[in-house]
Amino acid sequence: MTELDRLGRSTGEAIVMMDELIRRGVALRVLALPSLRAAWHLLAEQR
Repeated sequence: MTELDRLGRSTGEAIVMMDELIRRGVALRVLALPSLRAAWHLLAEQR
């Protein structure tokens, strides 16, 4: 196991983790949008 192999593997793991976080973030945003819009409409109606 050379230093380069170790670096390559940790970089790969970091990329996979980032990918996972991005996917989760996108999913959360897609799920949150309708409720945000509904809340916005409620606020707009109260004015």
